[in-house]
Amino acid sequence: MIFSFEKWKRKNPFLRRIYAKQTVDSLKKEIENYVNQNYMLIYYQSAEYGDDEEDLSLECDFKEELEQVLQTVDKTFSEKLLEWIVIKKLNEVDCYKKAGVDRKLFSKIKSNKHYHPSRDTVISFALALQLNLDETDDLLEKAGYSFSCSSSADLIIMFFIEKGIYDPVIINEALYQFHEQIIGNFK
Repeated sequence: MIFSFEKWKRKNPFLRRIYAKQTVDSLKKEIENYVNQNYMLIYYQSAEYGDDEEDLSLECDFKEELEQVLQTVDKTFSEKLLEWIVIKKLNEVDCYKKAGVDRKLFSKIKSNKHYHPSRDTVISFALALQLNLDETDDLLEKAGYSFSCSSSADLIIMFFIEKGIYDPVIINEALYQFHEQIIGNFK
């Protein structure tokens, strides 16, 4: 029988603790060395700009310009959706049911102004609100999406919106007939 230190170490709790402590200590040293090396690198790089924290802040030429740009921030998807519901004089419950969206999801959208919905959800709300093509484009843009003329599905949806046909069942039937993915959760 050949003596195996690894096997003996695993069976002996005292040696396991010593070995574990050595491993933890060596890891701590490695982490400390890494932080020291990288911190020193950052420190040396920042020394070029001076030692003051103000020098590292945005007290440069861009601060005023950025503040002006941020003054033009537009409404979020959530804010615009709620605005459209009021403009169209719809009840919120009727709107989200018509869009095929459940109460929990609508609650998330309503309570979190930065909520990012799926593209289908945005299109479903646009259909429920009977928005024209420009209004639908605007709502999609608020959520970070857009229609694409290189997408057959988008062209089909755009066709029906331009015709004033907002019935998701009819639109989904056309999407299905052209082998495109249907939208929403409509029954």
